[in-house]
Amino acid sequence: MNLSLETIELLDLPMMKCPFVGLKYSFVLKNLKTMEIYRCEKLEIVFSASVIRCLPQLVSLRIEECKELKHLIEDDLENKIVQSSNTCFPKLETLVVEKCKKLKCIFKVSICKEFPELKVLLIREANELEEIFKSELGDKKDEVEEISKSEVEIPNLKAVGFANLPSLCHAQGVHFQTVEYRFVHSCQKLSLTSATSYNFDDDIFSYNLGTHFAKYCS
Repeated sequence: MNLSLETIELLDLPMMKCPFVGLKYSFVLKNLKTMEIYRCEKLEIVFSASVIRCLPQLVSLRIEECKELKHLIEDDLENKIVQSSNTCFPKLETLVVEKCKKLKCIFKVSICKEFPELKVLLIREANELEEIFKSELGDKKDEVEEISKSEVEIPNLKAVGFANLPSLCHAQGVHFQTVEYRFVHSCQKLSLTSATSYNFDDDIFSYNLGTHFAKYCS
């Protein structure tokens, strides 16, 4: 089914576990440019492995206050080999994830290896987040070596914000040398060279974060 939607907003849907449910390859979202999800308390995944094959126009993805969210993309072993050779989000420019307490990683390297147009990456208040891009170790030695060499390519990244991420140890795959604006707040385990660190109260922090990031999101 080819859905011609350009914008999807999902607000206050307490029973929804997945936005797209059906047979594999049932949905095609070739025109989707913006997707926003707020306060969907039981949401566990955002995209199935088959849906992300068909998001060539997605520019902005924002997810907030989804307490049960564990994966942005379905952990589908059957599709990993195919997905690893493709760019899942060729036009994605802005990715914002806030207040998703159970999220442990944003993307797995085996599924998403490059974000050619990503400019803004903002992650805030995810207590269990350990990695931005998770590398999965294989059973064989050559598989481990291959994964260890893999890097996530984000050549146009301009602004990065990490806030209230107590479990985040490192932000592998993100090259901060070329980033114009770096914002780190209350990430005790994370060490970023030349990152700007602030200790404002929550209200002032939110204002400053929004103000500085606005020019990159326009």
